[in-house]
Amino acid sequence: MLHKRLTTPDNGFRWGPFKLGRFGVPVYIISIIYSIIGGFFSFFPPSSKVTLVSMNWSIAVFGGVLIISIVHWFFHARHVYTGPIVEIHSVLNDRAELPPKVE
Repeated sequence: MLHKRLTTPDNGFRWGPFKLGRFGVPVYIISIIYSIIGGFFSFFPPSSKVTLVSMNWSIAVFGGVLIISIVHWFFHARHVYTGPIVEIHSVLNDRAELPPKVE
């Protein structure tokens, strides 16, 4: 979203009911930085002397869920998932890139 906000003029967006206005880009930047720092440090052990009991097992759980998700996607979900339905003609007609849809 940050890339889209920085590379697209304001009239290129179809805004929803909620808009941060001029605070949008700073909020995006702060949230990305916070997520990177939080994600990085969430896998650290609570002390420097790590034992089997004091180990932070969140990295093992994260890795296990990631592997199960990837396997599930390749063997089942990609064949079943159709994605959201988008009425592309109405979006493109608003931008005058296509002639009106003839039925």
